[in-house]
Amino acid sequence: AKPSAMYTNNKLNKTNDNISEKCPLCYMIFPLIMTIHDRHEHVQDHYNDD
Repeated sequence: AKPSAMYTNNKLNKTNDNISEKCPLCYMIFPLIMTIHDRHEHVQDHYNDD
């Protein structure tokens, strides 16, 4: 694939992944190295803090 096509696909994927880049409760931006599992744990911790 052409680099421009790859860039476009990556850009679309990043747009679709925006929901997983930021905590929906505190709006913290997750570091790129943070795993999906860790992101879910972070969100769950908000509910456990009651």
